[in-house]
Amino acid sequence: MIIDDFVGRDAEARLILANVENKRSSLIIAEAGLGKSALIEFIAPLLQTEGRLIVSTRVGPGFTNFLKEVFEGLWHHGLIPNQSKDFAEDYKNWSKTKRNNDEKAQNLVGLIEKAADIILTIDDAGNLSTTSRPWLIKFVESCVLVAAIDPIALKKAGTKRFWKLFDELRLAPLSKPESVELLDKLISRYSVTTDDLEIYKRSVLDLAHGNPFELQRLVKYHSSEALVKSREVISGTHSFVDRDVRQLALAPILLIFSAFVVAGRYIARVQGDMDIYVLSAIGLGLLVIFSPLLRTALKPRSK
Repeated sequence: MIIDDFVGRDAEARLILANVENKRSSLIIAEAGLGKSALIEFIAPLLQTEGRLIVSTRVGPGFTNFLKEVFEGLWHHGLIPNQSKDFAEDYKNWSKTKRNNDEKAQNLVGLIEKAADIILTIDDAGNLSTTSRPWLIKFVESCVLVAAIDPIALKKAGTKRFWKLFDELRLAPLSKPESVELLDKLISRYSVTTDDLEIYKRSVLDLAHGNPFELQRLVKYHSSEALVKSREVISGTHSFVDRDVRQLALAPILLIFSAFVVAGRYIARVQGDMDIYVLSAIGLGLLVIFSPLLRTALKPRSK
């Protein structure tokens, strides 16, 4: 998601910044597309004013890659002992002195503790392994960490102790006004043109369901004509469904009325009551006359 179009997460951003000021870690929990990564990217410049920021993409798979990203972040802040101006060479030399990931992680945790003002962000904190989890706990205990995770990954067995170190922050889908605001920005950014802008907007909003990633995908990769057409098809389908629902609701009433008319005529013949016979005949006539009219009234309006 393009940060210029970031909408609807001001409260969450303020909460994370407040946690950072209070030296508390934050865990952003949300399904794919709801803006976890965008939120972290959005607040990154603000985090840099609170401490020395280190950015990591994910914990795993491949804990070595995570450790390399942490090393690189410390290197850019000048926190690696005897570092030169060549990152690749410094990382190579550092890796040679560490026999495994445990030694690498232990060294990095020590450097972070000495710095005392490190803020670490992890774009995807899922895929914790039994070997990486103990070290991630030490990272959280030695610095402020802002991480994001999918709700499903949050339920992984054996990770409860790790998540308890965070203040949880759950992202909900964008509200209708927020979705409209984001959609207007995307329409402007991608220069969307259409003969019926309102139908186009309604179609995109209905399909996205408040998911900012889906809003951007629909605007960027789908033609406005196709989306307007899909809206017309959906609306037509809904009108036929509504018609069928109304007919199903009316059918029992007509059936009961018909039964009363037939029963009235039978009773009138048996008892020789002309009044009931006449009323039954009138009821039958009304049923014959108004049934076609009701059917016409229940037809969907033409588009």
